[in-house]
Amino acid sequence: MRAIDRRKYVSWIAQYRWRLIGVFTFRRGIQMKNGRRLIKEWISDVERIERRQLSWLAFPERGESYNLHLHVVIAGIHSRIYPHLRRWNTVAGHAHVLSYDSHHPGQWGPAAPDEHLGIDYAMKSLRSDDYDFDGDLHNQHLLPRFRKLAKGSN
Repeated sequence: MRAIDRRKYVSWIAQYRWRLIGVFTFRRGIQMKNGRRLIKEWISDVERIERRQLSWLAFPERGESYNLHLHVVIAGIHSRIYPHLRRWNTVAGHAHVLSYDSHHPGQWGPAAPDEHLGIDYAMKSLRSDDYDFDGDLHNQHLLPRFRKLAKGSN
């Protein structure tokens, strides 16, 4: 992905009141198609149990040993998410989730290159024109100044 495109995506995604950022891993052998299905099913279950809509984005990445994992940002829930992480650990792998901080450098310290922070860190795997990610965004999770703009565009 070109740097200018990345900045546009980061600006667009930063309009939301993200509450959590995390890395969701998979056990060996889980491929992209099943990984995408698992995160969507997990989010749907959380929404159903909590009776609330979540905004979320999941950016796939292959780790050093080519294992699939997702960088995920979530809006609409905070500490109530933690009991649901046990289910992820049971069905898929492991989830390491933190309170969202737009300046967070990632789980293990600064990503390469150093300017990747917050959303940009989550998007660091989107390097080519063949990028893809999953998610669902809702206006109620927009930051207040962007919510006003969204109402005016209807």
